[in-house]
Amino acid sequence: MLTTRLEFVIPGVPMAWARARTNGATHFTAAPQRAYKRATALLAKRAMAGRELFTGPVAIALTAVFEPPASWTKKARAAALAGEAVPVVKPDWDNLGKIVSDAMNGVVYKDDAQIFDAHVGKRYGEMARVEVAVIGRAA
Repeated sequence: MLTTRLEFVIPGVPMAWARARTNGATHFTAAPQRAYKRATALLAKRAMAGRELFTGPVAIALTAVFEPPASWTKKARAAALAGEAVPVVKPDWDNLGKIVSDAMNGVVYKDDAQIFDAHVGKRYGEMARVEVAVIGRAA
């Protein structure tokens, strides 16, 4: 077995997994979260390029990149883009990781229970996106 690395980018504003909602009788996941999860799975499948699923333990690293708010001054935006400020607002880091790791089930690895180490970071950048890296063993 070889240790291998998979990397891909999810373009657009990072989305967090939201708690299931209810309409009184039925629990459901909101349409935006379902769409984001499907798009993430498709991007992961493309990145896998026909490779076998990762076997054994995997480590993941996610970086959620947010654009600085348009209302910020040029000085504040420049400082954020230089890494002098980081996003400390919602969405929470764990929900950012959950939607991406769940989307990779059956696409990159059999189940996200294989994840033994995870890093989720948030930062500012020119274009919103989520950068994904998975390290594990391929068959």
